[in-house]
Amino acid sequence: MNDYNPSSTMITEKDLSETITFEVPLNERCRSLLRLERVFRETKRHIKLGTPSAHFFVLKQIFLLLDFFERGDFKAELIKELDREIAYFAKLSENPEVDLSKLDVFINQLGQLSKWFRTQKGKIGHHLLEQEFIANAKQKLINGTARLSFDAPFVKLFLSLPDEVRQEKLQDWLKAFKGIQTSVEVLLRLSRETGIYQTAFAEDGFYQQTMKKNEFQFISIRLPSDLNIYPEVSSGPKRFSIRFMSLSDDLKSDQFTQWFDFDLAKYS
Repeated sequence: MNDYNPSSTMITEKDLSETITFEVPLNERCRSLLRLERVFRETKRHIKLGTPSAHFFVLKQIFLLLDFFERGDFKAELIKELDREIAYFAKLSENPEVDLSKLDVFINQLGQLSKWFRTQKGKIGHHLLEQEFIANAKQKLINGTARLSFDAPFVKLFLSLPDEVRQEKLQDWLKAFKGIQTSVEVLLRLSRETGIYQTAFAEDGFYQQTMKKNEFQFISIRLPSDLNIYPEVSSGPKRFSIRFMSLSDDLKSDQFTQWFDFDLAKYS
């Protein structure tokens, strides 16, 4: 291992004035949660934009959600996770310092979400495909012709409707995923409350940490933006490692080999 020379390799306070943050899942369940969070966040933003292009984007996100829940039984995973959180917070009621009224409200919210999933028959949102417009538009999107007026004129007509009419219809379709959206928001918020940023140190552009089996669900890496680097994360049940890569002017990736401090948060 090379000797560390702070005078030549330490990133200064000035370098840390602007940062870029990367959230990285350490397992498939959390990968799905973060992916869904992004879908719902972008969907909400584009609905408010109100333009035909923005609403077409929302339509594509609805189809993405339908495909996501068609492929796997993520519903069962969320029920299991919600029940685990309910059991955890129920134990907190034994702590005399806990506000029981607030705790009961939160446990009830988790219980309502778990109940919502159990009352859903079949795949989440699958009933939307019973609507002719949704089924046909989804098929055209798969074929790559959903925006061609000669191949999908009904989609073009929908996008030409008044903004408020399109928005009302899109919001109605998105109600099929409301329980999912709330569950994702709650579970990720609970995870994010378990960690804080701490200073970590990369040697020759590499960082590694051991952990208890599946101790962390995801990590957040905050880097000085002027370094022009990004993380590549590998993880296993008992460790994760970060290799930092630089991006050249012609957008080619190379391993970053400096020693530097960065901010790292780990979430359970």
